[in-house]
Amino acid sequence: MKGFHYMNNLSLAYDKTFSCVQCGMCLPSCPTYLTLKEEKHSPRGRINLLKYYAEKKLSLEDIREGFEVCLGCMACQTVCPTGVDYGYIHHTAVEMLKEKEKKKNPVKYYSLKYTLSNSLNKKVSLKIMKKSLYSVQNVMNKESKVLNIIGQKNKTFYQSLPTINKSNVNTRSPNYKDEKSKSLKVVYFKGCVMDVMFEKINDRAIEILERHNIEVITLPNEICCGALQNHAGYSEDAKQLAIKNIEMFEKIECDYIVNAIGGCGATLKEYPLYFSDEPGMQIRAKTFSDKNVDISVLLAQLELKLTKSLNYDVTYQPSCHLTNVQKVTKQPETIIKKIPGIHFTTLKEKDICCGSAGIYNIVQYENAMKVLDRKMGHVKETRANVIVTSNPGCYLQMQVGIMREGLSEIVEVKHLVDLVYESCVEGK
Repeated sequence: MKGFHYMNNLSLAYDKTFSCVQCGMCLPSCPTYLTLKEEKHSPRGRINLLKYYAEKKLSLEDIREGFEVCLGCMACQTVCPTGVDYGYIHHTAVEMLKEKEKKKNPVKYYSLKYTLSNSLNKKVSLKIMKKSLYSVQNVMNKESKVLNIIGQKNKTFYQSLPTINKSNVNTRSPNYKDEKSKSLKVVYFKGCVMDVMFEKINDRAIEILERHNIEVITLPNEICCGALQNHAGYSEDAKQLAIKNIEMFEKIECDYIVNAIGGCGATLKEYPLYFSDEPGMQIRAKTFSDKNVDISVLLAQLELKLTKSLNYDVTYQPSCHLTNVQKVTKQPETIIKKIPGIHFTTLKEKDICCGSAGIYNIVQYENAMKVLDRKMGHVKETRANVIVTSNPGCYLQMQVGIMREGLSEIVEVKHLVDLVYESCVEGK
């Protein structure tokens, strides 16, 4: 099999930098520039860093901070008037930095690689993770003083996690069944972290679809999509996961492959990029990609049976990768506004990242909190008591924001699926 070179061609990345005319249109869309206010933390600044590195005016170490602080939200690429392929430029730098780390700090390189590979793409590991989290939460509540000894970053992350219910540790509740003939057949992609921490959202999504005359099947041997591996620079690992997913799902005849995970869905959509030097495999990846849709896209096509009025003041924080990669922008808000009883307020700077970005809020904790604090200032302006998200990372990050602002008693985070479920299923 050929090596994985879809994002590490420095010569091509260098050529792409010349599409940038330094107009600055990207600056208002960049969360790190807005919070850190330094040119090297702006998209055009990072583009220049890579250009200077390619011209041997800077070392790889000189450009490290600029690219490691980038969230990779792709908002700059969405607003760019000259169509700069910032995603390619950014990921090329990430891969080069990861290759250097492999040589200079192999312990750090392989420890994260091992963690991602063994925690996310193996069902046994995910089951152990779920049971372990349940056990820990059962003996140590989120207000326990013991949490003070693990550091503020780890304490914050632990407190933001959803509660794992005992009923969800070993068995799922049976899905809703209806013997009517089905209008569509979909395969539901559960995800790895999503199915550990947000299993209830997956179950609710499946039930909503089944109640609207859609046949839903799931794959018991489903594996990780590779999003976190790809973002971290382990591109060969991500490619191998892509191959396995494509081979697995192309055996199933269906109308759509559906997920409720903005970030993972974007990765599934981008699989064709992984095979730029393998035309045959790229065609298969394109077929797979075209079938993948976010659940909001499918729900927006249905005549949803929204019967229960919900007395919520709602604002919506979009997933960056749902917006900027999948280009799904209107459907979530359209669905929210259809729910009876909802009072909706548009969030200022809604298209600015919340600071989650995969594992960014873990490896770049301080910068992630600066981005989040700005976001929460806008949330408070809406006076919303419900923040709706479309991605588990965003969900957890907004939960952290609520805690940091002392709003836990009056504001809650819900996935879009939760709102629809409350109105069309609990309203029965």
